[in-house]
Amino acid sequence: MRPEAERNSPIRHLPASAGELVVAYGTRELPELCRQSIEYGRAWSERGLPGRVLPVDGADHFTILDALARPDGVLARALMTMLGP
Repeated sequence: MRPEAERNSPIRHLPASAGELVVAYGTRELPELCRQSIEYGRAWSERGLPGRVLPVDGADHFTILDALARPDGVLARALMTMLGP
């Protein structure tokens, strides 16, 4: 791996502790982008950090934030769950 890729790779620099993380990706993304999101979420959890992977059905990087803007969207619901009652 090239030094700059190693230096800038988030999966190679996971924190020792952190708050909950939701790794969301759109199911209409390119397979490699989906794989990277899933792999990062898996590495996060295997490190013992709180979080989960959240596929957003039918979304891509242009439309995924619609799921946050809509109160009934999957990302909005995930955020509300993280914030608690």
